[in-house]
Amino acid sequence: MESITLTKGQLAAVILPLGARLVDLQWKGVSMVISQASLKEVEEDEMYAGATIGRVCNRIKNAKYGDVQVDANSGVHQLHGGRLGWDKRLWHVTEQTETKVVLEYTSVHGEQGFPSRVETTVTYELKEGSTLEIAMGSSNTGSVETVVNMTVSFAVFDCGRLTN
Repeated sequence: MESITLTKGQLAAVILPLGARLVDLQWKGVSMVISQASLKEVEEDEMYAGATIGRVCNRIKNAKYGDVQVDANSGVHQLHGGRLGWDKRLWHVTEQTETKVVLEYTSVHGEQGFPSRVETTVTYELKEGSTLEIAMGSSNTGSVETVVNMTVSFAVFDCGRLTN
């Protein structure tokens, strides 16, 4: 799987379609995020480093809300969308330039126990002033109510590297 590198001025970001994941962010050639060194480490990651988390970021107690039973992956609870949450899904690149990438994923009815179909977009864009802008959006395109509580780029920043 190929990564996508965005560059603008002294800022560079590396995005992986697996999990719509920010795997590196460099300013003046210095990496500012802690990430996995290989695709195998990304696939086995249990810390969700740099990943897009969904359908629900956080824990659903007893893997149930209302009358909906979702798949448990943390004991009897569901954590961060389940065993095959959005962090483990291959997102489709729908737009790519030197400074921007748009990734889309469609979560089908029943995926990890969630009802309805949800279409989701994540955009990473480098802007003036060494800025990384991350935008996300979801739309329920199915016929029943559902929940979405996503987060994008569960990145762990190590800005201390910039002082050395």
